[in-house]
Amino acid sequence: MQSTLQHQTLSGADLAGRVFDRLAIDLGMILDREIELELAYAEEVRARSAGEDQVHISFKVGLNGKHGRSSGCFLIPLPDAMTLAGLLMMLEDHEIEDLRKTRELERAEKDALLEVGNFVAGALDTVIRTWMPGASAHSEGCQGVRAGVRPALDYDEGDPLLQAQGSMSVEGFTSCPVTLLLPTPDEISAEIAA
Repeated sequence: MQSTLQHQTLSGADLAGRVFDRLAIDLGMILDREIELELAYAEEVRARSAGEDQVHISFKVGLNGKHGRSSGCFLIPLPDAMTLAGLLMMLEDHEIEDLRKTRELERAEKDALLEVGNFVAGALDTVIRTWMPGASAHSEGCQGVRAGVRPALDYDEGDPLLQAQGSMSVEGFTSCPVTLLLPTPDEISAEIAA
């Protein structure tokens, strides 16, 4: 049985919305919390955007196909990434509040962030495989990114890039802005899975 997504052309907003929806479901199930990821907008840009005002974590993803590879990332403020890591480590809410203030990460927190990155890549992989048979996504780790600095990607400035802006809320915690940076659907179709 073939999925109804196969052989369809997806807009950037469709692709980003599907990734946000899948990620909210996957994280909510694993973390046992209601998670909402709301897409505000998606647009094609020609440069990577930077997280403003504070340190961010860039959950890096690689996309592979028959004819090439590319990369992208899910950018989230450090305190909110630490919320996800703390929930994954099964900490109590008051412990997570303390963890959200930390800037020096211990090995356990780093490992938890890497595992969150696996869930980000897994959500993208589910969407990509359903839409584009032969293509896949995987985690390429995570990286702390200073305020105002663009995340490192295997990307040539000036090439088309899908930038999706939205917000994430985790039950019991404040919402935060999130950014998804991926190759555009046309780039994925042409270069990855052609």
